Amino acid sequence: MDFLSRLAGWLDRPGFPWKSLIISFSLGEYLLENWLAFRQYRVLQGTKVPKQLQNEVDQATFDKSQAYGRAKAKYGFVSGVISQLKSLAVIRYDFYPRFWALTGLALTRYLPASCQGEIAHSLLFVFASSF
Repeated sequence: MDFLSRLAGWLDRPGFPWKSLIISFSLGEYLLENWLAFRQYRVLQGTKVPKQLQNEVDQATFDKSQAYGRAKAKYGFVSGVISQLKSLAVIRYDFYPRFWALTGLALTRYLPASCQGEIAHSLLFVFASSF
């Protein structure tokens, strides 16, 4: 427990760069996943039916399958870039804390006092952020 206490003390300090750490892990995961996807994309560029599948799949079906896999991989690359940029912007510009404050303001301004509280605030936040 002494190690965990020291670790908690080291991590729980005001100047710890949490955003940088989270962004670094996010980018690291993104790069690793895209490196694996790129390796798979290179495999999908093959035109020869593997020996194990020659009795099961004809050349035309194999070509269609490879083309579909390549198209799906290309879409995944573009979708991944957009998703990663969106995630980085959410972290960098504090979207969730700002949106939480905005939903709290809307809650106090437009709903009666009996409907205000953590549960109502959470429900409004989740509902509003789902759009």
